[in-house]
Amino acid sequence: MKRYIIIAFTTLLTLVLYLWPNFHPDKYVLNGYYWQWDIVEHSGYFFCLTLFCRFLKIIKTKDWIFFIILFSISIFLELLQMFIPLRSVDLMDLGSNALGIFTGLLVFNMYRRFFIK
Repeated sequence: MKRYIIIAFTTLLTLVLYLWPNFHPDKYVLNGYYWQWDIVEHSGYFFCLTLFCRFLKIIKTKDWIFFIILFSISIFLELLQMFIPLRSVDLMDLGSNALGIFTGLLVFNMYRRFFIK
């Protein structure tokens, strides 16, 4: 039961952060929008989401299938932004999401290989 609550909360958080109109934390922290920081935000979020899903075994599949599932979700969320005011679809965001998923899988597999025996 606890696991389903965590999954529901994570899904809700992802939807809120991804679909909130004109949500760019860098505007408040850095006094403006910077595309470099946008890459860090997207990569960082999907890096953390990947580690979260892998450590909690939310999606139990091979790495390449996991990548396709999570990246497909990111494409779906990116396309939903076409219908949200002050949001837009951006290929750079998709690339950043893929980078975050890839590095998350890399770190998780390194952790599993070297620290879990």
